[in-house]
Amino acid sequence: MRKIVSLAWPATNRIFKGCQRSGNNPLRDYCLAAITFVGLLLIMSCATSAGNLYKDTLAVDRSTPRESTADDLEEATEGAQEASEAAQDASEAAQDASEAAQDASEAAQTVPEKPEEEELQATGLEITSSPKEAEVYLDNRYMGTTPLLLADLPRGRYKLTITKKGYYTYNDWISYYEPYLSFQAELEVITGFLKVVSTPANAEISIGSINLKSGITANVPIGRYPATARSFGYEEYTGSVEIRENELTILAVKLKEADFSISYFQVNRSSFNPRNPGLLGIIRLSFQVSNYGSGVVVITDHRGKELDRIRLKPFTTWTQEFRWNGRGKSGNPLADGEYELRLEARDRKQQEELLVETIPVSIDSSLQINLRSLWSGSAGLLYAPSPERLPPGSVQMASLFIAHVQENLASFSIPWNLSLRLGLKPDLELDLVAGLKLNYDSQAEDSVPPFFAGAALKTGLFQWGNLLKLEVGAQVKATYQSVYSDTLANFTGLSVGLPLGLELGPVGLYLSVELIISPYMVSYEVPDSPGLYSWAYARAGLLLDLNSIVFGVSATFRSKPFHQGFSMDLPFQAGIEGHLLLPGTQIFLSLAVATEFSGIESFYWLVGAGLGLID
Repeated sequence: MRKIVSLAWPATNRIFKGCQRSGNNPLRDYCLAAITFVGLLLIMSCATSAGNLYKDTLAVDRSTPRESTADDLEEATEGAQEASEAAQDASEAAQDASEAAQDASEAAQTVPEKPEEEELQATGLEITSSPKEAEVYLDNRYMGTTPLLLADLPRGRYKLTITKKGYYTYNDWISYYEPYLSFQAELEVITGFLKVVSTPANAEISIGSINLKSGITANVPIGRYPATARSFGYEEYTGSVEIRENELTILAVKLKEADFSISYFQVNRSSFNPRNPGLLGIIRLSFQVSNYGSGVVVITDHRGKELDRIRLKPFTTWTQEFRWNGRGKSGNPLADGEYELRLEARDRKQQEELLVETIPVSIDSSLQINLRSLWSGSAGLLYAPSPERLPPGSVQMASLFIAHVQENLASFSIPWNLSLRLGLKPDLELDLVAGLKLNYDSQAEDSVPPFFAGAALKTGLFQWGNLLKLEVGAQVKATYQSVYSDTLANFTGLSVGLPLGLELGPVGLYLSVELIISPYMVSYEVPDSPGLYSWAYARAGLLLDLNSIVFGVSATFRSKPFHQGFSMDLPFQAGIEGHLLLPGTQIFLSLAVATEFSGIESFYWLVGAGLGLID
């Protein structure tokens, strides 16, 4: 037995060392199997005269019994102990081989880290100046204009000269012996002195872009400048003046009194509706005068009948303005038709003839300029369009956001809507919307905010009545959004609709049915595959329009795609809104509250505000 162990163990040890030297993972696996097999073989090969232990046991059972001697017992004990030690050595060798193979595998899978690249550093001589674009000379040799980087300049000491028109020449010495050197030069402007004396002394004096006062000496950069001087009631002076280095230049200006005259007589719009809110319901008559004086504005109808005579404030400056609200002496709006504004003006000394200027204007009650939302892609209420259109040339711009925030600020959603209304033609309006849906979820990774954009064209089809007015319009709308939910009730696709309005004084009821074709289906979970889908929107709203203040409530309902049968799909959207036109301006503020409702226990609120401009 000792002989077998002494022969087998060196072989096993050589196999183990061979495994350690092996760089091939499969070969290490084969080595590990070989070592294990040899270990088992050692255990089973503890030899007696008849074979292994299993055979010896059977052989003893079948042989003739004999008495055991002390030598036999000692030899058997030693053999068993050596076999046990050999088995333990084989097991440890197998374990060592397994650990070595695992370490080699991990080492093979580990990608060595690349050394960090050294940061690139600038080299050369960099010269900058204030102001820029100054000429640079080194040892009287022209190098370029600032800012300037000389990367291939030999090391050494250089005489630096920097020149620029209107500035003193800059001179210095540069010792350039390092790999990189930065040099900054501050150039000093060359100046002279200017004193303007004007008659009258309160004249507005400008030398180029410099404003001066009469009798004050100013330090001015050298050069030639255009000079102007003016004072109300006098003719304007124009000329030029040259400023020299360190010299005092005196410019004397005596203005000549101007004859009384009127120019630039115009109105901001030729047609208007006095029923429109705030500044939208007036016209502005503006003109310029050359001297002190006074005037009146006479308003006549198309027959020449004088309706009103308004005396203007005395003229004490060039620009004059008069606002007319299109109302009679009773305060009520005048009837639709043609009118004339006539200005009668005279100089303050009453020495010159009366000057008269006229301009025609018209009142048209069909020119409605109303504050409207474009939340769902078309002008009206938040979720219901209205049939009226902006007059040609009118415009409305607005920004509105409505936010939903969960408890503890764990997440929020803020749809932000930017809109533009344009009156293109007498019966055609263009509505444009675009925006983002700003989202935050503390449990989600950062992502690009969803966005949306759309355009709608609206025209009129039918109008009836005066006190009780019924109006029907038509619109076509195209929209795209990068999400599959429908919070704005303005889903991706092409839609056509028939907005209807029934108005009684300041109260309006709006209804609309829209059909949409879309490549996607509305989904608040996993979106369906792209295809061609169609469904309907039903919209309704109630409006209270008090000109400068507007209130409204609206809702929209969406059907399921028609291929699923005709029924309502949840959630539906509803909202309350208010708009205020700030007095004396064309700026309006908006407040809104909206909801998406799927059931008593499945809904959420959105609250927000906005700002807009209408003209």
